[in-house]
Amino acid sequence: MLIGGTLVYCDTVWQPLYVRLGDAAEVTGQTIEAACTDRNIRLVTVFESDLADARMQNMAILAAMAAGGIVPGVEPTHYREAMEDLMAGVMLEKNLALFDGVLAKMG
Repeated sequence: MLIGGTLVYCDTVWQPLYVRLGDAAEVTGQTIEAACTDRNIRLVTVFESDLADARMQNMAILAAMAAGGIVPGVEPTHYREAMEDLMAGVMLEKNLALFDGVLAKMG
């Protein structure tokens, strides 16, 4: 994490291999918050409990970035256009719905 930067992440249970093997403690939201505070990092937390597919967390993160204006000059329409370039059909519809829903909540 870059000191003074921004971290956007999905608040979920983190279980890297070393945690599953019992070699390290679980990483919690409090752990991440403390690390960000120590490094003067702006923390944006996203939580969506009803995702049909865990890979859709990326859309929630992108929506949070759009809502917060985290990437200067990149507007919500740019994210939507990129999704339309990369997806089609039901996949596009579901991802756009999630993106717009998170954007509405956070924006």
